[in-house]
Amino acid sequence: MNRAFDHASGAAERADPCPANTLPGALIAAARRHAARPALRHKVGGIWRTWTFADYLARTAAMTRLLDGAGFTGEGLLVTVGENRPELYAAALAAQGLGAAVMPVGPEFLRRFGALAADPALVLCENEEAARAWRAASRSPAIVLRLDECAPSPEAAQDEAVAWYAWRAATAEGSRTALILHTAGVDGPPRPVALTHRRLFDAGTAVISRLQLSPSDRLMAFLPVSGIADAAGSLVQPLLSGCSVHCVEGPASFPNDLKEVAPTVLAAPARVFELLVRDAGVRLSAGGPLVRALARASEKRLPGTGLAFGAPLRNTLGLGACRLAFVTSGILDPTTARRLASYGVPLDADLALADDGSLRSHAVAAADDPHLLRSVEAALRSEAVIDRARVTRVPGGLSARIALAPSAADAEDTATAQSHASAAVERVNARLAGEFPGTSLAIRTFDLAADGFGPQELTLDGEVRDAPFAPAGRETQARPTERSARSRGSVLMQVSGVAVAFGGVKALTDVSLAIHEGEILSIIGPNGAGKTSLLNVINGVYHPRSGTITFAGKARARMRPAFAARSGIGRTFQHVSLFKGMNVIDNVLVGRAARFEGSLLGKLLRLPSTSAEERREREAAERILAFLELEHLRKAPVASLPYGIQKRVELARALATEPRLLLLDEPMAGMTHEEKRDMCGFIRRVNESFGTTILIIEHDIGVVMGLSDRVAVLNYGRKIADGTPDVVRADPQVIAAYLGSAALGEAA
Repeated sequence: MNRAFDHASGAAERADPCPANTLPGALIAAARRHAARPALRHKVGGIWRTWTFADYLARTAAMTRLLDGAGFTGEGLLVTVGENRPELYAAALAAQGLGAAVMPVGPEFLRRFGALAADPALVLCENEEAARAWRAASRSPAIVLRLDECAPSPEAAQDEAVAWYAWRAATAEGSRTALILHTAGVDGPPRPVALTHRRLFDAGTAVISRLQLSPSDRLMAFLPVSGIADAAGSLVQPLLSGCSVHCVEGPASFPNDLKEVAPTVLAAPARVFELLVRDAGVRLSAGGPLVRALARASEKRLPGTGLAFGAPLRNTLGLGACRLAFVTSGILDPTTARRLASYGVPLDADLALADDGSLRSHAVAAADDPHLLRSVEAALRSEAVIDRARVTRVPGGLSARIALAPSAADAEDTATAQSHASAAVERVNARLAGEFPGTSLAIRTFDLAADGFGPQELTLDGEVRDAPFAPAGRETQARPTERSARSRGSVLMQVSGVAVAFGGVKALTDVSLAIHEGEILSIIGPNGAGKTSLLNVINGVYHPRSGTITFAGKARARMRPAFAARSGIGRTFQHVSLFKGMNVIDNVLVGRAARFEGSLLGKLLRLPSTSAEERREREAAERILAFLELEHLRKAPVASLPYGIQKRVELARALATEPRLLLLDEPMAGMTHEEKRDMCGFIRRVNESFGTTILIIEHDIGVVMGLSDRVAVLNYGRKIADGTPDVVRADPQVIAAYLGSAALGEAA
């Protein structure tokens, strides 16, 4: 077949129709049917931007030219690295138009799991942060391009580019691999799975039929589409149904994005629904005792009934127009599902995709049987090679995270250790089949890292700590990376008997904690333990139901955030909360606002005294930037900076308030190992140079144990341990909280 393209006329000598059962064919067909309708909306700097289907096709065609110019062919693999950018969708469709497969991943996925042996011909990254994440995870010699440096313009020779794209896409076949996605990691580390165009079409068609999607529907999307469960919902559905997809800006902006979009269909990971329930709990708590009582009663009603005031609550959350919600990835716990039903949110628990791309069922977990779970844990621990285990229920069986005994981990290489762990799991399965007849038990995962608490934990200096949590009776040696013990100062803050609840959810129960002058205190605990809630109480975001907080000798039952800042309590947040439209120095100057004593009249008249004070505040901000090695970025817009640098700017803004107590909520979240080392160094310098007392919430246990003078542990809203890192890591209650043991001495 003669196939040639005349660039002068913008037409093919022989124009073959693009196959309808391929994603490029679906895009071309959608652009013809719905040219002026919105296809993708994405938020940049707080402003929604819209691509029509015609725009979508034009940008995809321009991206195809970019890939072709970079030497990319249909024989290679394209890896896209980034978060919430529709340009990455266009890149995927461009590569598929050239006949290639695409593997989309996010920076956080790369940091957690690596590149998983991907050998791409080209890597397209959203920005410098994404490029750094890829280079840290892979040694592939592939060419790396950045969208923020080379994004093509769709306007240039648009008609010719679209015609050329259609000509190239005519060679695509439904049986060819379109996407390489990853499993959710329920039964071990995530593994890549190749999905053909036809498989994606079948899954997308099934979902559209189940949802009865139409062009008038509005969907929310959560990029990147790295997981199988997200594929049909984010990439295929708008092409096949003509509906519009709204890409959220990030976790921090999601609640506002939800209200602005008011989606008719919400397809989201389980964690998003958990955030919605938490937000609803806060609003119900503010409604008073009667509202809370009605909310608790509604959870016990018959199916199909809900809150009498469910409609206003749904409108407040942004779900007033939502006719269906379903879980795309993860498992929704029964309590969250029950509360969503009581609010009147129409949740379809059976609508999601399995690892093979087909519809799966049981997106809501069954209630745990504590006796069964404890029996499985005890059976696992009875194996000589297994030190600790945590067992949870998943659809189709049980999932276990185990940590090898330190002696086994020290003596074996990783492959041999995993082999021993697999054999132990098989023996336990055989034993339990007789003890619990008729129950399908499949211990699906064994994780030697055990969420950072097992062997091979990486410390701040890159050393390996074999057993950070030693069972009782086993001696632990001080590590050179750990902070040497020092005498305590006087008590700067005393938290006494604090309790916080949102509706029927108890976030904190009778928590008492002393924070000493000049120390670094870390708070750790499993997800949902109440760590961030405690910080919110300390700086006045939440008001406790009971208890008092004494800061610098003054006892208060409640404290407003503004008063907390003026009193000497500074804070950073889990998700970066900078003013994206401002540069670095202006963001830091915001932190100096409480120190500015000039009068309103002086500011209006620009009196000399006011100008002099402004110069002093700017000089103070410049000194902070120099201290944190940010002075060369003072005029840079914060939105353009890598994530790790943005976290450092947020630390600078908190320091600008000159705090006596600095609250840091997961300062290392989402950082590479090098960025974590830098941040740890700055935190130590702040503590040593300024004498600032620091309270940290952090999930990286290597950071916690190496940085802290003292560690407190929360579990289900209660404090279960408090002491030096050595004492806490050997505490039986802490081991049980993280790894599910009923007691270290429990026998099988």
